[in-house]
Amino acid sequence: MIKVLVVDDEIRQRQSIIKHVGWQELRMNVIGEAEDADQALKQFETPDVLITDIRLMGSSGLELAADMRHRNPKLKVVMVTGYEQFEYAKTALDIGVEAFLVKPIDFARLEQVLLQIADGLEQERQLQAKLQGYAYKERASFLDDLLHGLLNEVEEHTLETQAAQHGLFADADPRAVIVAVCSEDDAEWAKVMGECAQMAFDGQVEAHVTTARLQMAFIVRTGTRDGWFGNALERFAESLMEAGVPGIAIGIGGDAASPSELADSYRHAVSAVNQRKLGVKGPLYNWEQLIGDRKRSHAQGIVQRAIDYMNVNYMNNLSLRSVADAVYLSPNYLGALLRSELGTSFTDQLVAIRVARAKELLLAPDLKLYEVAERVGYQNFGHFSNLFKRMTGFTPKDYRQFQSMADNE
Repeated sequence: MIKVLVVDDEIRQRQSIIKHVGWQELRMNVIGEAEDADQALKQFETPDVLITDIRLMGSSGLELAADMRHRNPKLKVVMVTGYEQFEYAKTALDIGVEAFLVKPIDFARLEQVLLQIADGLEQERQLQAKLQGYAYKERASFLDDLLHGLLNEVEEHTLETQAAQHGLFADADPRAVIVAVCSEDDAEWAKVMGECAQMAFDGQVEAHVTTARLQMAFIVRTGTRDGWFGNALERFAESLMEAGVPGIAIGIGGDAASPSELADSYRHAVSAVNQRKLGVKGPLYNWEQLIGDRKRSHAQGIVQRAIDYMNVNYMNNLSLRSVADAVYLSPNYLGALLRSELGTSFTDQLVAIRVARAKELLLAPDLKLYEVAERVGYQNFGHFSNLFKRMTGFTPKDYRQFQSMADNE
């Protein structure tokens, strides 16, 4: 409901407004009344709409409106004035008064004004909800790209700025990626895993994202990795098993001192959790314990060369065979390495790279949507649009519009 405050030093005038307006039909609720500015400013709740006389004891309605705007910048104001003050009142339009009504009040006109305000507020709230929804999808898409190493070419300073915009690395503490996998693809289990992680790590989960089928990745502040972190990992595993999450396995990556290092931590966590496929007993699989201080494995080096090749040639007609030929492997072996090291297929990795590049190109308003599709390797725009929406939650058109609206906020 839209909250309304009525202010007038004449009690009969206040009560008349409250009595003769159909508030329920307007989706409004009168939260209080006041006879002067001091009394109005002491109201416990901040209103969405202020109806006030232009003349009040000790202060003007204009001053009251300005003071209340400090609390609620989107406050809507309806000013009531005597006829002799009307010309003066019209000169105050620069403070954003929605309407001036001359006494005695025409209640039909007042309801008409309030209906317009209610409709406007509803449109604003719908737009804000839409922007928040877009922002959530954009954050998830950014995290997915970050963890999969699709932003490695972005300059460190730029990447840190983007990460800060999404609430990451607000302090200098290291982070680690923890990958949790269960044996059933169910949104309810994903919700349970998220809740258990927040509780087990005592609010130190900075972000989480579903990165692939049956897989969730959590970015956790590790601090100095003293005893609390090990205890938190055990609590996490125990809480998941107590909640009945089936087939749980948890991989722990190494520390990341910056956003650009999160991709390595994620790869390590995936490699660690995949040890369960080799018969290593879990449910906790710690990369540092499994690998120690060894340098990147031969398999990881091959995978990185394959990804580098895909990042350079994504706009071409790539296939698993053509990439495998470039790194001197059989297609089957390269496909198995990608799944083992990254937890994803060749096709999904290629789509992710192309979508990441498409998001950059969509920021250029002079490029047509089909031109963006062609530049990232898709001649069929419909196919590109479907893949883009599957990966980001947006159509290419919606993504461009969201970025434009976000820039204008």
